[in-house]
Amino acid sequence: MADFRSIATTNFATSEVSSLVITKPAGLAVGDLMVAILSKSDAINSQDSDINTASGWTLRGETKFNDSDGELNIQTKVAASGDVAAGNFTFTTDNPCFVGGAIVAVSDPASGGEFQSIEMDSTGSVTVLSNTSALTPLVANTLIIVAIASQTGSDTTTSTFTSTPSITFTERADFVRDSVQDDPSLAIATGVHTGTAEITAYGATLSNAALTASSLILINPQVNATAAVSPMDVPPAINGAVATNDVSLDVGHMDTEPVVNGLISKKTPTPWRNPDKPSTDWDNLPK
Repeated sequence: MADFRSIATTNFATSEVSSLVITKPAGLAVGDLMVAILSKSDAINSQDSDINTASGWTLRGETKFNDSDGELNIQTKVAASGDVAAGNFTFTTDNPCFVGGAIVAVSDPASGGEFQSIEMDSTGSVTVLSNTSALTPLVANTLIIVAIASQTGSDTTTSTFTSTPSITFTERADFVRDSVQDDPSLAIATGVHTGTAEITAYGATLSNAALTASSLILINPQVNATAAVSPMDVPPAINGAVATNDVSLDVGHMDTEPVVNGLISKKTPTPWRNPDKPSTDWDNLPK
């Protein structure tokens, strides 16, 4: 199944920068799925910076919040041998900003895990975050990742991750950078959905009222299919050769020999003779 392997994090910079370096997650193996969860804040320069999609990575979703000063960005990559040999990974922005993030390694060497879907939301200032959802796992034992980025004037931590139906979550990261504009924070938790019921809600509790962007991510485990179609379970029957010519007829009336009837006698026809002429005396009449 797709299991959480490890996580590596880099806190938000204390000055505006255009790149973020995250160390390789511990134990990363070829075939693992790497999920980069990145966030930025540029409330000071108001340049509305964007997080770029790194080379070889696939952008899965991004959302802006706090009037576009904040951003939550999700990218994935299946680890190749070069990634396992690398010491770290670098992500960039198009303008300098306060940027931080994490890479979650999902252990599934056979298939790299299968990224199914993602849902992203943003809210106004809240303490209890509760987002509606409409994601349904394709199979049981799907790995669920919840990421919550927040910005507020006070240091904010996140706890008590929840979902409907109820999933047991383990918090994997929760860090905040004080002394920069809006004190950006990022929290990440993972859990396993043991069934296939639709996830209709997810959320968490924040220590302070904050503006947020959040993400619900589904990663399917590897499933080995077994053919169970009944016609495939029956071995084919081999029929004997069928004659196509010189066929012996088997029609009932052709099996019966003809009956030879005896001769039928006929009566000799009556012979016909000319009758004898009568003798007649003819007298001449007087004139």
